[in-house]
Amino acid sequence: MAAEEQEGFVFGGSPWKDVEGPSLYSSLNVPSYASGEDVRSAYRRMCITFHPDKHNNAPDKEQARVLFENIKQAYDVLSNPEKRFVYDTHGWRGLRAEKSVGQSGSTPCCTALEVEELRSRFNRQLCEERNRIQCSPSCNVAMAVNAKPLLLQSSDKRKGSPPYFTIQKLAMSQAFKFGLTARDTLRCQVALQTTKTGKTFGSVVGTYRHVFKSGSCVQGSVGLGSMHHAELEYHMLLPGDFHFSVHGTLRHVYGDFNRMAFSIIPTASATIGRRIGPCSVQMRYSSEDPLTDKPECLTTTISCNSTAASFELRSGGPPVLKLLHPIQLAPSAVLEPKASLSAESVRLSYALRYGLNDHTDISLGVYVKLPGAVGCFLAVSYQNQDFEVPIELADSLSPTALFYAHFLPLVTAGIMRYCVVKPLTYLVSREQRAEDRQRQQTATSVKRNEAAMFVRLMGATYDNSVASEQARGGLIVQDAWYGVLVSHRLPGSSTVRDADIEVADVQVATQCLVKDSKLIINSESKSSLPGFYDPAPGLRKSLRVRYEFRSRVHEVTVADNEPLQAPRQSHLVR
Repeated sequence: MAAEEQEGFVFGGSPWKDVEGPSLYSSLNVPSYASGEDVRSAYRRMCITFHPDKHNNAPDKEQARVLFENIKQAYDVLSNPEKRFVYDTHGWRGLRAEKSVGQSGSTPCCTALEVEELRSRFNRQLCEERNRIQCSPSCNVAMAVNAKPLLLQSSDKRKGSPPYFTIQKLAMSQAFKFGLTARDTLRCQVALQTTKTGKTFGSVVGTYRHVFKSGSCVQGSVGLGSMHHAELEYHMLLPGDFHFSVHGTLRHVYGDFNRMAFSIIPTASATIGRRIGPCSVQMRYSSEDPLTDKPECLTTTISCNSTAASFELRSGGPPVLKLLHPIQLAPSAVLEPKASLSAESVRLSYALRYGLNDHTDISLGVYVKLPGAVGCFLAVSYQNQDFEVPIELADSLSPTALFYAHFLPLVTAGIMRYCVVKPLTYLVSREQRAEDRQRQQTATSVKRNEAAMFVRLMGATYDNSVASEQARGGLIVQDAWYGVLVSHRLPGSSTVRDADIEVADVQVATQCLVKDSKLIINSESKSSLPGFYDPAPGLRKSLRVRYEFRSRVHEVTVADNEPLQAPRQSHLVR
């Protein structure tokens, strides 16, 4: 590892370890289409300035040795057709993979190894991220609100009283999942529910799950609380995309729950199904459940889920048909109309799901249940935290109920967006920007010191270039600025120059690029040129050069990725 680090570039770290690094073409100031002779010519020019033998001072010789080693590495890559092809095709990843393959003594073909390495690394990162998400706590909060008194006339007993609303049900649950091994997980859940009659039910449930090598799994859970229960479930994968599962439950009922005396009630169910592409068909047998008065039944369910639409048809017992057709309105907005038809009722609803950011979604919806009620709902999802508030507005369909069903979610969403979400997002982004600014300042300081080393070693080359150009009346750089430029007039001066907080003085480095009274800078990012550095990472930068040619002043400004060729008649200051 030490030898590998010594052989790498020092511009911001070793390229054999980092995914990205400085542009090799900019390091030699050659375009990406440069021929082998152009690369050799540029390398010889760099040798004149940065070769250690050109410097007698011990500190300068050591700095020149480090910088010249980087230039030599760039030349070794660009002068070798095979390495240059790898760099042009795969960038720094390709160079690193080729180097690791070459060190192992294998054939220098990096493509297959690099793909396998990236796949292995991606799978490890995906597994770690999945475990992190699964082990993070999840929370669900649901609050059912009865707002019918806000719209309907009060009863005679409450005539003259102000409008009011009631909370019919409040349910909360918090769950934690722990990955014991790669195949074993433990889940703990705490749930609490209150009803409009004032009764409160709570439970603590622990679930253990084990996955076999074949893909089958067994799961057992024990719950303590208002109603003790124990469950055991087994899922098995069968050939031909079939699956089979059995589920058994023992519930310990005491007190006067559901008008039943103390007893232990067993229930069981079995399911067999098959998946065919995005669709699935399954049959489920359920035993009688005295607690919910559900009879013994055999149901058949056909479902199909895709990005365009989904439906579910259930028969045997109460028949149910569910339809969902999401419509993408914008990159962060989806309209989700739903329909649910059963023998007892018809429920139509639509919701607008809007993504506020990468972690937060808000859903606003309206539902109509026939015969039944009209209402709306508001749901907020933040990572693994879900909050849902259904609001019942009327017992029958009416224009007033439909108006408030649309009005209340929009007002609530607006209040949450501008009073809660935006302030929190601003605070988080401000902290993130402060951290990014600190990292950028540290990186810029390192690059500034590297550029100062280049400029100090360019002293003799700069003097020779100025003297040669003065003798022939050639090109002499008076000022050169690189960074975020803003025009303004300097106090007490009749000339206009570009300057800003984030600029770098590159006059010496630019003069050293002059050859035979010509200044040629290629279209690569100029921050990798010798003596240059990036003073404003992430911002749009320009290069401003003011030069003298044949005793006449010229001035030109080019963007960071634009080439520069001087002198030009169009650069003349008139």
